[in-house]
Amino acid sequence: MAVLMCKNKQIYCTKNGVINKKLCPVRFENITQYNAWLKKRQYLKSNRIAETTVKISDNIEPKINKRRLSLSDCYWVKHENDKLATNFESLTPYLNPFIEYDWEDGKHGSSVPDANLGGSFPKSWKRNNDGKIVIEKLLKPSMVYNEMTSLNLATKLGISACSAYDDSNSICIENMTDLIWMLIPLSWTFGSKSTQKNYVKNRGHSVSAMIEAYDGILPTNRAKKFVIKTTLFDFIVANEDRRDNMSNWGHFKHSETGTTRVAPLYDFNLAHVNANPYKWHQTAVIDSLNSCGEYKKIAKSYLEKWEKGIREFDPDNVTKLYENWRLLWEGLL
Repeated sequence: MAVLMCKNKQIYCTKNGVINKKLCPVRFENITQYNAWLKKRQYLKSNRIAETTVKISDNIEPKINKRRLSLSDCYWVKHENDKLATNFESLTPYLNPFIEYDWEDGKHGSSVPDANLGGSFPKSWKRNNDGKIVIEKLLKPSMVYNEMTSLNLATKLGISACSAYDDSNSICIENMTDLIWMLIPLSWTFGSKSTQKNYVKNRGHSVSAMIEAYDGILPTNRAKKFVIKTTLFDFIVANEDRRDNMSNWGHFKHSETGTTRVAPLYDFNLAHVNANPYKWHQTAVIDSLNSCGEYKKIAKSYLEKWEKGIREFDPDNVTKLYENWRLLWEGLL
């Protein structure tokens, strides 16, 4: 028997089912759905050293008793035969030393200690000398440029986005979460990648599809503004990596009350600030915004608010940012 915990509260038992519905990461109707969610927290095949996640005195987490500890949330699995798992505070990498990944040995493709820190590029958790926890991503210089440009523009425009700093071939992103606010990716709700892609594709990559995806997670009006704002900003920086990738859509969940709120934007290393979005992407976004008067009104209010900031951010039009803004503005007239 095993129990899914949130901090020291029991959430789900493999024998008895749901214990605390409001703190469940997603809706668990049966053991099959729980196992499907748990699978998302399994260590990636490329994640060769992630099983040694947390040092507890001289003991390393037993491989047979994978606790699924994370630096994105406060969930973990307590196994019946795991005698070392006395409480959350003694285990969590938020409060305890964790094994950092050494890039010098050439072992790329790992993420430590987070089981669900996925993605196509090598990344690792680090704790800086000042105590701040960051995700270090190894990227090509062009990707570092695109991500930092996107994040800096978001800051300029007053859009909530993750904090980061760059170092030539890597970028360090400060952990957005803590012991109170947990990051819940939308991918947990939709299951497999094919299910995620088909959900968006079958709905024409529309804005309304993503708003509907947040049904029951965020209040409708808040979901509308968040989705439209994110869609517009992704268009401007030509970020193609969120359109059918639900892991890049996230929200915060309170670890004590289960209440939710919008999370900052993150993951822009596949943006192309010196390019236009793909033609089909342009059409899908503009058509879906024009299909609803309310969506169009919200979109135009954001675009009008951002114009001056984009011009000031790139006054010489070195990038395509303002051109992409204009494509949106003219498409919505």
